[in-house]
Amino acid sequence: MNAGIGDATHLAWLLAAVYHGWAGGNLLHAYEVERRPIGDLVSNSAVQIMRNRGPAMQVPEGLEDASTKGEAIRKEVGERIVAADASQFNSGSSTASACNSVTTTAAQLMSSSR
Repeated sequence: MNAGIGDATHLAWLLAAVYHGWAGGNLLHAYEVERRPIGDLVSNSAVQIMRNRGPAMQVPEGLEDASTKGEAIRKEVGERIVAADASQFNSGSSTASACNSVTTTAAQLMSSSR
């Protein structure tokens, strides 16, 4: 959903720039060049999270038991889930790299469209 909102706002400012005349029509080519890497990153990350999550989400026998054994199972399953989902909260340098690339591309297109 965040990627979709980003796509919409990005397209809105590109269209506004062309419509109001402070950028040429070539700027519209920036949309796919800039947004596709972000969409690819989000999609690939989601696939990887689901691959990691599969084994972590297996429900062992005794998970709901009101016992110390049940409590230990819940703790272990919780730790597996946190480890499987860690990548979505720690996106690291790949996201920063994609954002830097987008900023550079936008600046190049802005200067060439005038």
